[in-house]
Amino acid sequence: PRTSRPRLAALAPDGAECRPYRGFADNVRRATLAAPRHAIYRRRAMEFSPRARLLFLAGTGCFFAGGIVGYLFRGDAPAAAPATAPARTARATPESAAASEASSSGLLRAAPAPGETAAEGPVDFVAEMRAAMANVDEWDRLRRVHATIDALDPADFAAAAAQVRLLPEGERWTVAWVLGERWAHFDPAATLAFAAKLGPIPERQALIDGAWQKWISVAPDAARAWLEALPPGKDRNGYAANFAEMLAKRDPAAALQMLASLSGAKTDSYRYGQLFKTWAADHPQAAAAAALALAGGQLRDRALDSVASAWAQQDAAAALAWAGQLPDAKTRRSALQNVASAWAGKEPAAAFAWARSVGDKTLRQSLVAQTLGQWMSSDPAAAQAQILALPPGEERNAALASAVQNLGRTDLPTALQLLNELPAGRKRTDATRNLINNSENTDPQVAAQLYATLPAREQRNAASQFASRMAQTDVGTALAWASALPPGEARTQALENVASTWANTDPRAALDWVLQNNPPTPNSNSLRNPFSNWVSAAPEEALTWAVALRAGKMRDDLMAQSVSHFAASDPQRAVTLFATKLSGEAQADAASNLASSWSRNDPAAAAAWAAQLPEGSARRNALTQVASTWADSDPASAAAWLDRIPAGAERDAMVGSFSQQASESDPEGALAWASTVGDNSQRTNLVGNLARNWLRSDPTAARKWIASSDQFTPEMKAQLLKEQP
Repeated sequence: PRTSRPRLAALAPDGAECRPYRGFADNVRRATLAAPRHAIYRRRAMEFSPRARLLFLAGTGCFFAGGIVGYLFRGDAPAAAPATAPARTARATPESAAASEASSSGLLRAAPAPGETAAEGPVDFVAEMRAAMANVDEWDRLRRVHATIDALDPADFAAAAAQVRLLPEGERWTVAWVLGERWAHFDPAATLAFAAKLGPIPERQALIDGAWQKWISVAPDAARAWLEALPPGKDRNGYAANFAEMLAKRDPAAALQMLASLSGAKTDSYRYGQLFKTWAADHPQAAAAAALALAGGQLRDRALDSVASAWAQQDAAAALAWAGQLPDAKTRRSALQNVASAWAGKEPAAAFAWARSVGDKTLRQSLVAQTLGQWMSSDPAAAQAQILALPPGEERNAALASAVQNLGRTDLPTALQLLNELPAGRKRTDATRNLINNSENTDPQVAAQLYATLPAREQRNAASQFASRMAQTDVGTALAWASALPPGEARTQALENVASTWANTDPRAALDWVLQNNPPTPNSNSLRNPFSNWVSAAPEEALTWAVALRAGKMRDDLMAQSVSHFAASDPQRAVTLFATKLSGEAQADAASNLASSWSRNDPAAAAAWAAQLPEGSARRNALTQVASTWADSDPASAAAWLDRIPAGAERDAMVGSFSQQASESDPEGALAWASTVGDNSQRTNLVGNLARNWLRSDPTAARKWIASSDQFTPEMKAQLLKEQP
């Protein structure tokens, strides 16, 4: 495949050309390959003698002179292909009929690149992507994916996006992201409009992320204008949050204002943290003031923690002075811990000395353990000496437990020595359990000996995790160990986890062993969990195995898992399995999962299928699930569908499911729908729950709505406002 060539500049809506963005892989390639290669060329050129260089220049001149003469006297030879191909656009070509035929057959057109002739024949997009993703080396994978997608005719981008779902699940995200980035190179708005119609499937979000990040990086003003024209809702919130993340690098105050403007959404605290981390790296005092000005809650806490960490990287003394004067005790404690952690990463001895001087006993213990943990990563010998020099007591025990946890990943013998320094109690028990669960470094025999030292109650809690981790390296040893446990819940859970881990490498053998040696109870997961992994990796093989089982509840449960899996990729196959392989009782439970998976890709088709089911629990479960999933991806279309449903208990259940999901992006609209529920008791409960959720996410708007609403009695209004957190 072509590995490098000029990429067409993206045209912003105002007509200005924008520098294309190739992505992380190109930046790495240029940094690691280009400079050394050029240096080698220069060095070799200098090794030529003056005579050799003169002969080389003379030969080169003769070569070009001959080429010019040949061109002038070329005669009437057939015209060659143009040296450069015209710039490609998203406009359909005269060969649109042929392209349509190729797209419908799974083959797409390959457009020529500048300076290249057109490829012979259409492109089998799925086959090309499978071959690209089969490369072991990450750069080779990305290079071939980029090259193949770059070669597509822009008129075929939509057809290519529709074919992404034919790829293995683990490959879809990368391909969709690169395709979205490339499509946005020509028409970002069209890319996002197409993605919005795909439903809530993973590749939809990847397509959006690739296109949106490309657009806001090369034409932020045009992207922002498009964003501001979107109606309020979940999609607009997502775009705005991503835009704010980019804006934070040059105008953090404006980015904060954009995040604060997200309508009725549960704002992601991570984004606030990243914003304030970026802000505080350059202007810590301004970032700290802005963080303190936020309304109390998770967002404010995350912002203050980020400021503390970033500030400590620049000036630990100033960060400590600021954190120590914070008014709220909980906030102050958290900020001091973040400052200490960042400081200890650079100057562990100084941070440890300060931690030991803190007056608050509980805080001091935490800070000492924290700074020593950081120190253990950079200089374990010095940190270990400091720990052992501490006087006996809670402070020393906390430091020892922290050191054991850190050393368990890198130096097990030393971790075991320090574990022996811990007296019996909670700290030693927790440290022992951490070592047992460190499967990458703890020998199974050593882990078994450690397990035997735990109290009986802790053994019951740790048995399942230990068995699973042991099975990662030696299934036979894990089975023997778990089988030797006393009968009871711990033994059952341990065997289930061994089977589930075993099924990752040999599902048929694992499930056959379960049936022969550990027959599952009606509520057991010993077959369900391994089968779930199998049906995801090899659905046809798993289905054949499940169909051969004896009829009964366990077979029904496994067949229901197969139905859910096929609903996402082959809904008609899922419907057939649902109708022919499940008992009536099993259909009631499976209908919801089938509808959920199907409606992520095609909610209208899922709704039509659910509506033709016989009246009963299966139909009701399926319809309510469609209402919820559809409300998440396209609430307007879901609302139009609900508007056609006749009044009754079934509609009430659907409206309840729709309202609960829609309330995340449009709480007032969700409450309006909730008020149409016919059953008085159900309506009151639904409206009350939605109002409480709104009070938690946006108390000002919710209080205003409650005060003017006629959905509540005065007593209910007072109770709701009293419950506000």
